[in-house]
Amino acid sequence: PKGMVASGYADLIAKIPAGADWILADAIGSEAIHPAAWRFVQGPLRDSLKNPAGCAAGDVAETEKLCKGLVMSGFAMQAMNSSRPASGTEHQFSHYWDMEDLCYKGFPVSHGFKVGIGTLASTATIEFLLEHDLTKLDVDAAVAKWWPTFDALKATFPQVYGNRPAHIARAESEMSHKYVTPEALRRELSFIRQNWGDLSAKMKAQIMSFDEVRENLRLAGAPYEPEMIGVSRAKFRETFAGVPYMRNRYFSLDLVSRLGLLPQLLDRLFGEGERVKR
Repeated sequence: PKGMVASGYADLIAKIPAGADWILADAIGSEAIHPAAWRFVQGPLRDSLKNPAGCAAGDVAETEKLCKGLVMSGFAMQAMNSSRPASGTEHQFSHYWDMEDLCYKGFPVSHGFKVGIGTLASTATIEFLLEHDLTKLDVDAAVAKWWPTFDALKATFPQVYGNRPAHIARAESEMSHKYVTPEALRRELSFIRQNWGDLSAKMKAQIMSFDEVRENLRLAGAPYEPEMIGVSRAKFRETFAGVPYMRNRYFSLDLVSRLGLLPQLLDRLFGEGERVKR
């Protein structure tokens, strides 16, 4: 069915920026890359994604490649006993909307469609991050200027999540494990500053451009604007602000947040016309 093919394609293209997230997490020592799991996902990935129009048209060979890519991502998760090989920032957008039982025109939105819109968010985040020359980062200023205590951070959750108890409880639980002290943040940012040249080159080589991801989603018959799954621009912006605290796992959006750049990212993406901007 075309809807399932489109949803599968949107879920599979998410593995592109998810790979960049994993490269970043591996570099800082948060979650090491599992070589076999990486090969299972990333090996057939580009070939599986290269003909979205063919998938949408029901081409058997292209649909077979798409299915292979999805099956191999399942094997990768089994090999590692973790969703890390197939899940990055983009899946956190989907999980956030899962908690709200997101529906569009009276029907639940498929996992793949939510992830596809999350992939646009993730890709835009990584592109934004890669624009910055972190070899020149003033680490002490970054830590002193922005990083709050855990209690101060928790105090912001009612505002971030609009006083929704389930979201607040989830954020408090996850951040009790994910929170880093100013000293730990200083070590993390110092490492990134020292290694940013090589690290950013690897991430840049991994991702597709925002425009290519968006066009591929369109050709596959998947949503490529948040309104197409019932998410307004205001809701999309709200989700960006809440996602960094919802999962005890390291993503590119975490680094943006820890650098104090999240407000700049949101200003970049959302404007008066309420359209996502490059």
